[in-house]
Amino acid sequence: MPSGHARPEGSAPALPGRRAILLAQLLAGAAFALHYAGLGLNAAVAMNLLGLVQTLAALRATGSRAMTRLGQGLIVLMVLAGGLFWTGPLSALSVLATALIAFARLQSDPRRLRLLLLAGTLCWTAHDLFGEAWILLAADIGALLAGAVALAAPWQARRAQRRASTRRAASAIATANTATVHNARVSELWWASAPISGGPTMKPM
Repeated sequence: MPSGHARPEGSAPALPGRRAILLAQLLAGAAFALHYAGLGLNAAVAMNLLGLVQTLAALRATGSRAMTRLGQGLIVLMVLAGGLFWTGPLSALSVLATALIAFARLQSDPRRLRLLLLAGTLCWTAHDLFGEAWILLAADIGALLAGAVALAAPWQARRAQRRASTRRAASAIATANTATVHNARVSELWWASAPISGGPTMKPM
């Protein structure tokens, strides 16, 4: 990875809910900040610290308009910081990935959050591919696959429910048809065995 570029704070798209995803990003962001501090990459440390503050704001954003505004303002600041630390074409992918993941944190709907996280992770995948960061590329691909599975899980569950409902409805219709045919057959046999003179006497069921 080129010097001056910050790593995303762990998109964690496969975790079960918004809060769990944000907490995972918080822990990963702190780990990346310490990692880059040890390497002396001050620009990357600054970007990760901005991400940490924005993640904290996002955790409170659903119940606080001020935290939402703070989170939005920090997105602008991160984009400007990315321009300040510009080192070449790969910086465009880095800034775009950071902005998408930061914007994802402010989403209250888990599905939109995961979609934006996956979009950001896709940008990091391209960044690491062109930057020949093979270990990070493998991690990106793993995150993409896990996130895609998590995103598709609710759709698969609804599809399974619809199939089960269709099978139950078909079974109920088949049972009703069988009962109708059976009753009709019983009625035919009853009339066939009844005396012709005077006709049968109807009895209440």
